[in-house]
Amino acid sequence: MILLRLALITLFVYRLAWEIAVKPGPGDLFSNFRRLVSTKYMLRWQEDFVICPVCWSFVLAFVFVPVFMPWTGVRDWILYSGAVSGAILIIHFWLWSKHG
Repeated sequence: MILLRLALITLFVYRLAWEIAVKPGPGDLFSNFRRLVSTKYMLRWQEDFVICPVCWSFVLAFVFVPVFMPWTGVRDWILYSGAVSGAILIIHFWLWSKHG
């Protein structure tokens, strides 16, 4: 049951990260957010973070894992978040190796 939850969280977080990083979103919400945070004062890595779905997935995993997984402590929260982020990393690069 935990593996099924982790798989569903992985798909949910990856889709949401992709929407935030790449798509315009409902009413151009995400594109307006990216434009708002992309200022001339940002460092290069900060600009790359805003348009990187894998980068967003690390943050979103730490937010959504405690919401959808049973709370058993900080250790499991970090472990499950790392598992979700690692799975997203593998999925993302596997998908893009097929297209490019």
